Amino acid sequence: MAQKQFSPSTVLEALKATIPEMLSEARRKDERLRPLWLSDVALGLAEAGFVDQALQIAWQFTEQDRPFVLSSFVLSSIAEKLAGAGFFDRALQVAESIPDASSRARLRVLISIAEAMAEAGLFDRALQVAESVEEDAHARVIASVAQAMAKVGDERAFAIFEQAVQVAQKAGDAMTLRLIVEAMAGARLFDRALQVTQAIADGHEKVMALLATATEMVKTGDERALVLFDQALQVARQEKVPPVTLCFLAAGLAEAGFFDRALSLAQEIATTLPAEQLTEAGLLERCGHHRSWVLRAVAEAMAKAGDERAAHLFDQAFQAAQEIADDEMERTHALCDVLETMTKVGFAERALQFVQAMEDEEDRFYALLAIAEELAKAGAEPSAIAVFDQALQIARRGKGFSGLSVAYAMARVGLFDRAIQLARETCCPLTLRLIVEEMARQGELGRAFEIAQQIDDTYNRFHALVAIVEALRKAGMIR
Repeated sequence: MAQKQFSPSTVLEALKATIPEMLSEARRKDERLRPLWLSDVALGLAEAGFVDQALQIAWQFTEQDRPFVLSSFVLSSIAEKLAGAGFFDRALQVAESIPDASSRARLRVLISIAEAMAEAGLFDRALQVAESVEEDAHARVIASVAQAMAKVGDERAFAIFEQAVQVAQKAGDAMTLRLIVEAMAGARLFDRALQVTQAIADGHEKVMALLATATEMVKTGDERALVLFDQALQVARQEKVPPVTLCFLAAGLAEAGFFDRALSLAQEIATTLPAEQLTEAGLLERCGHHRSWVLRAVAEAMAKAGDERAAHLFDQAFQAAQEIADDEMERTHALCDVLETMTKVGFAERALQFVQAMEDEEDRFYALLAIAEELAKAGAEPSAIAVFDQALQIARRGKGFSGLSVAYAMARVGLFDRAIQLARETCCPLTLRLIVEEMARQGELGRAFEIAQQIDDTYNRFHALVAIVEALRKAGMIR
């Protein structure tokens, strides 16, 4: 394939040239795969701004194959894309075309459109759309509009918040009341937020509402914050909330700088979670994850403040993550979260010591990637490359770990030369595509186009070009 020089128009031409190839391949698929391919093409075109063509495809396969879930998903995505770009009338038209069998999808789109209108300052139009939303989501949308109004100082915000509260209270919707409280607290309407909180019956939602208000109070120096944190803990104990609620509370205390209280609660969660409560909540298998998470969150906040107790907490968090036995994927995620956080706040050497002690090679592989990425983000490129190389050694031993993961991780932190070299070693079109997508996100558009043209596989070349076109649109280089 002859290489073309980069320009916005050249990229658009290259993308357009792949469309017939993609459609041709899609139509050669069997009845099971054809809708999947067509939906993928339609979504890609919508991302790139070719909305009319995307809609033609979506409506076509809706009629031929009747995959309601796929068609509603594609149409919803297109409508949300239009709303995000400010084409609200068109977005509403697409929303109305979503099949009746997918009314929940239509509801989600209408919510997105109303929220996008509110963010754009079109409050009256947003409220009109909110009126068409079903009752169980009505209050949430109104509250979102009120929050946007409050941000710009619109004096009608308080009245709109009150309308949302009335609708949510009538429906007995505790979660929506909590979301309204969060929005009110974000708008610094603390007194009214606390009044609404008292009407929340669900223990978890009430604690989360108090936590959100206290967190916002801390930002403004309001001395009532600590009282609210204590009140939230009192409610949590009285209502026997799920352990995850206590985890949120401990993390909130730490983030607000109340380290002694946060540490006490985190240690309580880590050592005395009652098995009966966990079993009743269906969370027994999540116990280790919660313990690891809360200890890590508190340790991170303490480390950022220079509190020396953070090191010991990280040790405990790592130990808790290792003890997750029922779900290997959960264990791997928890371990990576701990080591990634340790590296981010200056404990990289200790994190690498932990990795060397790991028995499971899969855990070690993904932990090394997490540490390497954080090192690269911190500007320690030589150290990051050395750790990436350790992960690559594991991948090359043929234990089932892919060099694709290493190349993609390198690309995410801007190590494009090494990522491309690895992708070419493996001759993997998907790897090159993922690298191109990262280049596009990071503004390396000319180089991204150069690599995209080298992808032989039509499917991956199409998606690589879509990513570049989307980046060009975001940068204002094409309409």
